[in-house]
Amino acid sequence: MIRSFHTSQIFRAIRPAFKPHDSRKGVRSFDKNFDSREAKDSVKIWDKKGISKHEFFIRKYGNISPEERKRLDEKVERQKYLREQRKKARARRRTSSRKILKLAKKYGVRIIEKKSKGELNTLSSNGVHNGVVLETKPLILPEITCLNTDFDGETGTYSVTLIDDLTHNKVSTDMDVVRPLESGAQKFPLGIFVDGVTDPQNLGNIVRSAYYLGADFLVMPESESARLGPVAAKAAAGALDLMTIYKTDSSLKFIDSSKANGWTVITTSSKESASDLEDINPKHRQHVTSKYIDQSELPNLMRVSPVLLVLGSEGEGVRANVKLRSDVLVGWKKGRHADDLVDSMNVGVAAGLMIAKCLE
Repeated sequence: MIRSFHTSQIFRAIRPAFKPHDSRKGVRSFDKNFDSREAKDSVKIWDKKGISKHEFFIRKYGNISPEERKRLDEKVERQKYLREQRKKARARRRTSSRKILKLAKKYGVRIIEKKSKGELNTLSSNGVHNGVVLETKPLILPEITCLNTDFDGETGTYSVTLIDDLTHNKVSTDMDVVRPLESGAQKFPLGIFVDGVTDPQNLGNIVRSAYYLGADFLVMPESESARLGPVAAKAAAGALDLMTIYKTDSSLKFIDSSKANGWTVITTSSKESASDLEDINPKHRQHVTSKYIDQSELPNLMRVSPVLLVLGSEGEGVRANVKLRSDVLVGWKKGRHADDLVDSMNVGVAAGLMIAKCLE
């Protein structure tokens, strides 16, 4: 037997999946289902007033004061200037990128183009990359054991003892002072030793100043020191790849042997306060306080022997056992004698001042 069902019966049997927003019974008209508020809102205010758009804005802004008009004009000019500067900056970056790519092709560096800036952010650990990231191997530093005795101020030569990477034997290497030799003057080498500088940006600043001012080399300990990575390389502005840098696994032994070989060890340090002296062994207090010299004496020391200049961190400074091994201690005079709140300089700034003074 065939049964017949009306469609309306089926619809009545099916319960709705959700309750409609409008719970009123009965059939709604089209006007009630269609919300005409959007259509009303789309009517522009100048159309409501029966005037043109141009006339509306003339009426609204035409009666502002001269001061307001000047302020608006300055804002427009400022925004225009910033847009032009951004365009110029983008053009400079495009030019720089083309130069970098040209150099990369010249030296056989493999070029990989990334589709998104996010990939470059990941490669640079969210550092500032300006659209270009260079992947390199870690900087490998030769290990130094001591500064040798065969230095010659007249010829501007000296030698250092290094550890051969393959044989692990000690090898003496001859070096030349990087600064030009002036007539009638002796030219001794100036080396920089960093003790406990853990901020890579400060370390990069020291390398940059040392290279620019004419220091011959830099020595850093393998432990308790900042890493010569991307941050230091950026702060050094290219000097990291040009400066002669050594590492040592025994800072105190290196300083002792270099001092015994005739190198003058100068340590940068502000004069010890009463509280600082209490931390030093009583039998060493007089020894430390008697080592201080005036900054004006640094050029005289450079004229008679090679110098190893020791720089410490901003917080702790140079270690006490390094100070005890130093020939002299020197600090930079403060310009504000009555103010004790700021008692030190940034180590990168101090390095530049001390190196420049030594090489006067």
